[in-house]
Amino acid sequence: LSKIDASASVCVSVNNSLVCWGIEKFGSEEQRQKYLIPLASGKKIGAFCLSEPEAGSDATSQSTTAIDKGDHYLLNGTKNWITNGGTASYYIVIAQTDVEKGHKGINAFIVEQDWEGFMVGAKENKLGIRGSDTHTIMFQDVKVPKENRIGIDGFGFKFAM
Repeated sequence: LSKIDASASVCVSVNNSLVCWGIEKFGSEEQRQKYLIPLASGKKIGAFCLSEPEAGSDATSQSTTAIDKGDHYLLNGTKNWITNGGTASYYIVIAQTDVEKGHKGINAFIVEQDWEGFMVGAKENKLGIRGSDTHTIMFQDVKVPKENRIGIDGFGFKFAM
């Protein structure tokens, strides 16, 4: 695929290598049924949200937060340079849940594009691989169900690595 179209290759690679693999390897059975099947079949596409304006792709320096509110997490922050950002249905988002714990207070979440408070910024005007849909993604008080956390509490740093 990349020999013919580098942009398409990047889009498929993010979906398959970061999103599908992550859910298949570390997700719950419910997450696999709900998210992996449509992603792996090509009915939906996924995006991986790690990079931030001030930290780049440093997984230990997350400004995006997911605060535990009992039955859900409240997600706030901004992610930059997100491949498939404007076209994805599902996003794996790396966020800080407990600053006191440092990298052990980081988690990974599955977030759906149509949830209230989820916003897609303008498409990046890149020099190359322009067919790859790259955007800034913003979260403003997005309610993420507890069951959408991937893995045990504090697993997000290892997941991102």
